[in-house]
Amino acid sequence: MSTPFLYRYCGLSAALFLALTGCGGGGDPVVPAPTPTVAVTAAPSALSVVQGQSGTVQLSLVRGGGFSGAVTLATSGLPSGVSASIAPEQLTGATSSATVTINASAGAVPGAYSVTVSASASGVGSSTSSFQLTVVAAPSFALSSTPAALTVTAGSSGIASIGIARTNLPGTVALTLEAPPAGITGTFAPAAPTVDASQLTVNVANTVAPGAYTLTVKGTSSGAADRTTTIALTVNPVPAFTVAANPGALSLVAGTNGTSTLTLTRTNFTGDVAFTLQSPPAGISASFAPPTTSGASTVASISVATTVAPGVYSLTVLASGTGVESKSVALALTVTAPPNFSLAASPTPITIAPGQNGSSTITISRVNFPADIAFT
Repeated sequence: MSTPFLYRYCGLSAALFLALTGCGGGGDPVVPAPTPTVAVTAAPSALSVVQGQSGTVQLSLVRGGGFSGAVTLATSGLPSGVSASIAPEQLTGATSSATVTINASAGAVPGAYSVTVSASASGVGSSTSSFQLTVVAAPSFALSSTPAALTVTAGSSGIASIGIARTNLPGTVALTLEAPPAGITGTFAPAAPTVDASQLTVNVANTVAPGAYTLTVKGTSSGAADRTTTIALTVNPVPAFTVAANPGALSLVAGTNGTSTLTLTRTNFTGDVAFTLQSPPAGISASFAPPTTSGASTVASISVATTVAPGVYSLTVLASGTGVESKSVALALTVTAPPNFSLAASPTPITIAPGQNGSSTITISRVNFPADIAFT
């Protein structure tokens, strides 16, 4: 081996080197100094981290060739939204291990990535190792309603299906109707499903005013943020109608009849309405044209028999329909006696002598009869 070689590896003069090592022309061959090296390994070789959480990988360093200098550790290949910290970042002395903490933000994109760890030191070549990083979507869910809008009549109920779209969330989702308006309640079946849907029954009391309302369905699950969905609720008024009579009072002579028109005012009700005269006095009856109608009116014909005593009577007409409250209307009926008159003579008898004359006054008693009367 030449002297320059000895200088390069031993850093000594040729003479001193020979004196110290015994390297001479006839001695053993010179052995080169070992090459300093570093080698880093990562364990585990695969790491899964959920969005918004963190995980760790352990690094082990092996020095070779008698190297004992400082070694700097670094990572590369991290995806957007993922950061790494190494503790310690520099290994000195006898320290041969470090911890890499991987932090995945809530916005990190789920997927599989290869992350490289490098160990480098002055005067030696660098060493790399890699591990597989899997970013897992955080547990979450979304709610939806089918249909998104309900129309319910006050005093009844409506049904909607609440869908649950899950992401890494196998547990229950507790469902509630959040702060509903007074008189409106909701029941869920099931109330805390582990499946992907629940049936919501919206109950609307008959006291709820007609109008538009917004219902909020809230879902709560351990390990996931709360979620809501809304339902547009339209409350229709309770089906109803009113009835009025025109005229509301009749004056009839016994033995005749008269009519009154009954008019319906409908609210959220289009069904048939049937008419009856409730418990009329003897000799008084009614017929309706038509007796049942889906329209707006009917004509009541009131008949009074000749046997009905004169006087004032209160009649009640009942109007009834399916699914609505029955209504009644009053008719004031005045019955007068039939036209009539009677005659009375005074004096009677009359005594008349032959060849004489006499007179008698005929008195007329009228009953509801103003017409002329002819005498014979």
